[in-house]
Amino acid sequence: MSTHSYTINQLIGDMKQKIVTLGRIPTRAEVTSDPCMACAGTYLGIWPDWESVIATTGFTMSWCSPQYRQHLLDDLWRKYAESDYRRLPGTHAIQNDPTLASVPIYVQIFGDIRCAQVVAGIYQDYLARQRQRIIAILQDLHRQTGTIPKVKDPGVPNDKLIRKVFGSFPEALIAAGLRANRRYWTKDQVVKKLRWKHQQLGHSPTTTEIAEDPTMPSNETICKLFGNHANALQAAKLPPVIVDRSSYTREELIKQLQHKSAELGGYAPTAREVTIDPHMASVSAFCHKFGSFEAALNIAEINIKRSQADYAREKLIEQLQRKATELGRAPMRREVDQDPNMAASSTFKREFKSFNAALQAANLKPSRTYYDDQTLIELLANKHLELGTPPTNEQIDRDPDMPCARTYCKRFGGIQNAHYLVEEYLDQLA
Repeated sequence: MSTHSYTINQLIGDMKQKIVTLGRIPTRAEVTSDPCMACAGTYLGIWPDWESVIATTGFTMSWCSPQYRQHLLDDLWRKYAESDYRRLPGTHAIQNDPTLASVPIYVQIFGDIRCAQVVAGIYQDYLARQRQRIIAILQDLHRQTGTIPKVKDPGVPNDKLIRKVFGSFPEALIAAGLRANRRYWTKDQVVKKLRWKHQQLGHSPTTTEIAEDPTMPSNETICKLFGNHANALQAAKLPPVIVDRSSYTREELIKQLQHKSAELGGYAPTAREVTIDPHMASVSAFCHKFGSFEAALNIAEINIKRSQADYAREKLIEQLQRKATELGRAPMRREVDQDPNMAASSTFKREFKSFNAALQAANLKPSRTYYDDQTLIELLANKHLELGTPPTNEQIDRDPDMPCARTYCKRFGGIQNAHYLVEEYLDQLA
């Protein structure tokens, strides 16, 4: 029919009737194909756009009847159930199912497909089911291997899914009742845990209270990240722990040192080993009673030269050879630094002039692994996904499965350039 055969009131009345019949706003194609209505072009010849057409009827573009809205949500649940509740009904699934309303209709009424999933309760149900499934898988892997699963281990669910459900892989481990690997703790996470513990206790946590709480990072981890317990409390803006130094007698302190020395095979404990031991007084307590930590060791008749014991060349060589036997190859610097039973790599460098010279003295050939650019980007991308944020140089260096941050700086001209490339790589995968 021609346009002049319709009055404005007729066009508006027909559109109102169409909306009420459908229970929602019709598409242009639906109006054009209706023999009882003018075509969409007729409406658009009078009004500037489709939204203006609908506005003249008193409806909005997102309007639909409660019954039709529920019908759309029920269809989504049906599609979700067809996947055995394992896949969210997304754009692709809706487009390829002729029994479902079109994607534009869902977008028109709910804003987007994800909003429709949320309104239906499907998204929440999916996350809850995936949460239970991931926890069961992690616990099963732990029972099979006797170790805490890592994000790249065979059988571990997709890391993107884990981040969607838990926020990060460490949080998934905690939810599964498995303590997160120490290398996963960042300074920010430790600070948050210390503040949480302070709120729980009503005072700054001591090393003993931290050691007794399995949800807290270990004292050794705290010392590695901050240097000592006091620095960690200061970073968390918590008051220092008040130590009653008079509570220990000189005899008690000497017995503690002698007992610790016996645990270490006769070697003198370092200040760091005393600090992270929750059953010993603080280093400051020894300094207060004896003038210095070395003086306390002397009075306890313990060989002060721990550096000549643990750090003596023969002992250092034994440590390297033992580590090489464990790994099946020569250890790398960061693997040495992460092993609490070994001296620091800086000690090897000091004693042998370089770390590689120490390996040569132990008859070991330095491990040199070449990574191409694509492998470097993929490894860094996995670390991005594992942490949920670009890793720091320190986090990269602490991961034995990754090349060091220096490698990225040399290859890409800076670690930030490598992060940019990773973002592009992840965008391509999305």
